[in-house]
Amino acid sequence: MPSQLRRPWFARWLVLLTSLGFLSFAGCEPGRGDISGEITYKGEPVSFGRISFVGQGAQQGVPYSYIIRGKYAIKGCPAGPVKVSIESFPPPDPETLKSKKAKGPAADMARHLREPPPEILELASGPKLKHVPIPKEYANSESSGLTYEVSVGVQTKDFPLDK
Repeated sequence: MPSQLRRPWFARWLVLLTSLGFLSFAGCEPGRGDISGEITYKGEPVSFGRISFVGQGAQQGVPYSYIIRGKYAIKGCPAGPVKVSIESFPPPDPETLKSKKAKGPAADMARHLREPPPEILELASGPKLKHVPIPKEYANSESSGLTYEVSVGVQTKDFPLDK
């Protein structure tokens, strides 16, 4: 009889300890943040390009976003310190996106994607935008000098470039 009384008590403790173990593992994964903002060069919005957040440490992947009319939005970026790279490309026009023989970053994207993202198609409609070139050093996360601490949740981070 005494061993039967101990089993339910032991089972309850085992369930409690197992639950606490799962909770502690869940707490080990860093959260994620959604970052949006504006990128300008000498006060002028970068019309078309790409921004990448390169995680430092054990983070996997390189979250990136297209820059459209100076605006960007990265969703689900792992929280923590990142180094940032920013590239500026000549804005595409409808013919470039449709052409299989066109050259350049916009044409390359069009060929590699079944259908270009809606934000790029939207950029291609209307009058052609002025290309805002930026120094090449910004294209490399190691030489750009741009860093950011991604926190959990929604946040805004603008990058006013002026070199």
